[in-house]
Amino acid sequence: MSERMLSQDEIDSLVKEKPSSSPNVEINTNVVPPKALALFDYLEPKLGETIALLTGVEATTRKYQAQVQPAVQIENSRLLISLGNINDGQDIIFFMEETVGKQLLGKVSEVPGVDNIWNDNNIAILGRVFEALATDIAKGISTLVGKHYGLAVALPNGLSGLQDFLNMTKEYLIFEYSLVWEGSEVGTLGFIVDNSEANHIFTMMEEKVDEVTPSIDELIESMDEQDDVLSHFIDAEEEQSDVVVKPVHFAPLGGSDVKLAGDDPNLDIIIDLPVTLTVELGRTHKTLKDILNLKPGSVVELERLAGEPVDVLANGVFIAKGEVVVIDETFGVKITEIASKDQRMNKIK
Repeated sequence: MSERMLSQDEIDSLVKEKPSSSPNVEINTNVVPPKALALFDYLEPKLGETIALLTGVEATTRKYQAQVQPAVQIENSRLLISLGNINDGQDIIFFMEETVGKQLLGKVSEVPGVDNIWNDNNIAILGRVFEALATDIAKGISTLVGKHYGLAVALPNGLSGLQDFLNMTKEYLIFEYSLVWEGSEVGTLGFIVDNSEANHIFTMMEEKVDEVTPSIDELIESMDEQDDVLSHFIDAEEEQSDVVVKPVHFAPLGGSDVKLAGDDPNLDIIIDLPVTLTVELGRTHKTLKDILNLKPGSVVELERLAGEPVDVLANGVFIAKGEVVVIDETFGVKITEIASKDQRMNKIK
């Protein structure tokens, strides 16, 4: 059998051909801010690592697309979509292609389903996947901005048209990654943000980077200029023997005399610290035997009457009472009473 030599044209064609394992990354650097691209890069390995942990299967994510597009130009694909909200008001639309959702369910769902793959059980599972990816995104934004961000995520509702969630008069920043599953590319996933809201976040990043930390000498000079603060400390030290010490009396919370956080410069230092707000419906005491006998359908009676206000806790500390309300199918609490100092102390005791 004779061997045929390849022509020069055939050789050139093979050399120029792109390998199938290398995704075509599309990045419009003219409109995507550099700090946005920093987040795009940061998330590339993180999302794949999270999916691998959730499924126990080797998975990686590769950058596929980062660009800004008018809503009318974005393809109206039918995707698995989950709505997210950053804790300072920005909305995020998470999405994944149908093929990605099916691959995930095939690994983590006991009954993926054939006739009705988007049943309630599978949607709940995918909701947890979206929550985990949202955690990665929130950590990425927080790391780059230097400020804590949280992301609340809603469950997807089967396959939806993407443009059903877009404002046709706006532009959107799109971050899209391809999911590589056991060496094969199965589809894309990512998120979309209103470009004006994205610019707000990334402008904060720029300000954080450009911020210059003042030296000790500059701080002292600024203190001298503001009512000669240092001299007050010196005078107070010299006249310490004449100081009359009295207990501090705080005004009770509530009423129109309460100062806003922005009115107190000392509060500005800690105003962005995250605080966990918990609503406690009630408590009860049970023996270990009673707890071990609990099963689906068991009813646990709480030491609180029906209709009685619930407790609102901040980092475990009682701060208020409220009523449970429902807002657009979501539970909330309406504050009815701010706790006084005595009430807070009694709760601690």
